[in-house]
Amino acid sequence: MKKILFLTIFMSFIIIFPGYGEQKVKESLGSVPGAGAKNSIGQRKGDSLANNSAVNGINVGAQIGYVKTDSKTTISFNPALGRTASDKSDISGHGVISGIHLGWGYLTEETIYMGLEINANKSNADGKKTVNETLLAPVSISTKIELTQTYDLSARFGYLMYHNSVLPYLKAGITWGKWKANTITNWDSVGSSSKYQTGFIVGAGADIAISDELTLGGEYTFSDYGSFNHKVIFSTGLVTNTVKIEPRVNSVMLNVRYKVIKSPF
Repeated sequence: MKKILFLTIFMSFIIIFPGYGEQKVKESLGSVPGAGAKNSIGQRKGDSLANNSAVNGINVGAQIGYVKTDSKTTISFNPALGRTASDKSDISGHGVISGIHLGWGYLTEETIYMGLEINANKSNADGKKTVNETLLAPVSISTKIELTQTYDLSARFGYLMYHNSVLPYLKAGITWGKWKANTITNWDSVGSSSKYQTGFIVGAGADIAISDELTLGGEYTFSDYGSFNHKVIFSTGLVTNTVKIEPRVNSVMLNVRYKVIKSPF
């Protein structure tokens, strides 16, 4: 009876404190022939679980989500028109962003994750704002800003947890965005620009393994694309305004990744 009671207490302690129980079991088996071999096999099995993780290797996938653009806009006026001060405003836009990606990930120490990823996205985010000023005569200036495409190259760093099934991570890299901007006035002067802007991207997310090959995840990113400008020109060739645009982007996306090649390491 005492032996049964002692065994019950001992097993309960192992269940409640698994790390301590595992250590005690290893210590108790240390002198048993073949015990070391069993432990090494168990360790190899653990390594296999990490190597078989859906995030360990080359993967392809797709993403879709919400994108919001915030652009600081500075409109400078031709002094010949009777004004030297600039007009500053914020133009916000929003829309849907979606695309595809190619990634590579590597697990070291079984749980520490490092990876690279290339993303290509399309966006329909746009925003518009009208500013009313008085120069030699009242003028209405309307500017529209669109984000149509983005391309990113990022490094990801994370920590694999919850039995190799959840990967929270941080990311940082370089991004290229295709921006379009158009400005028109009621004086029939117009200006536009369409160019790729280089910037940086940072973000955070998490992937959840559905199988050894498939993950579902979510991600937030922030991008800064520096600044660009264009001139607003009257029909006679007179430059009436210069518009400087400083675009920033926030996005939240859901993604799916499929591992196509297992890491050899």
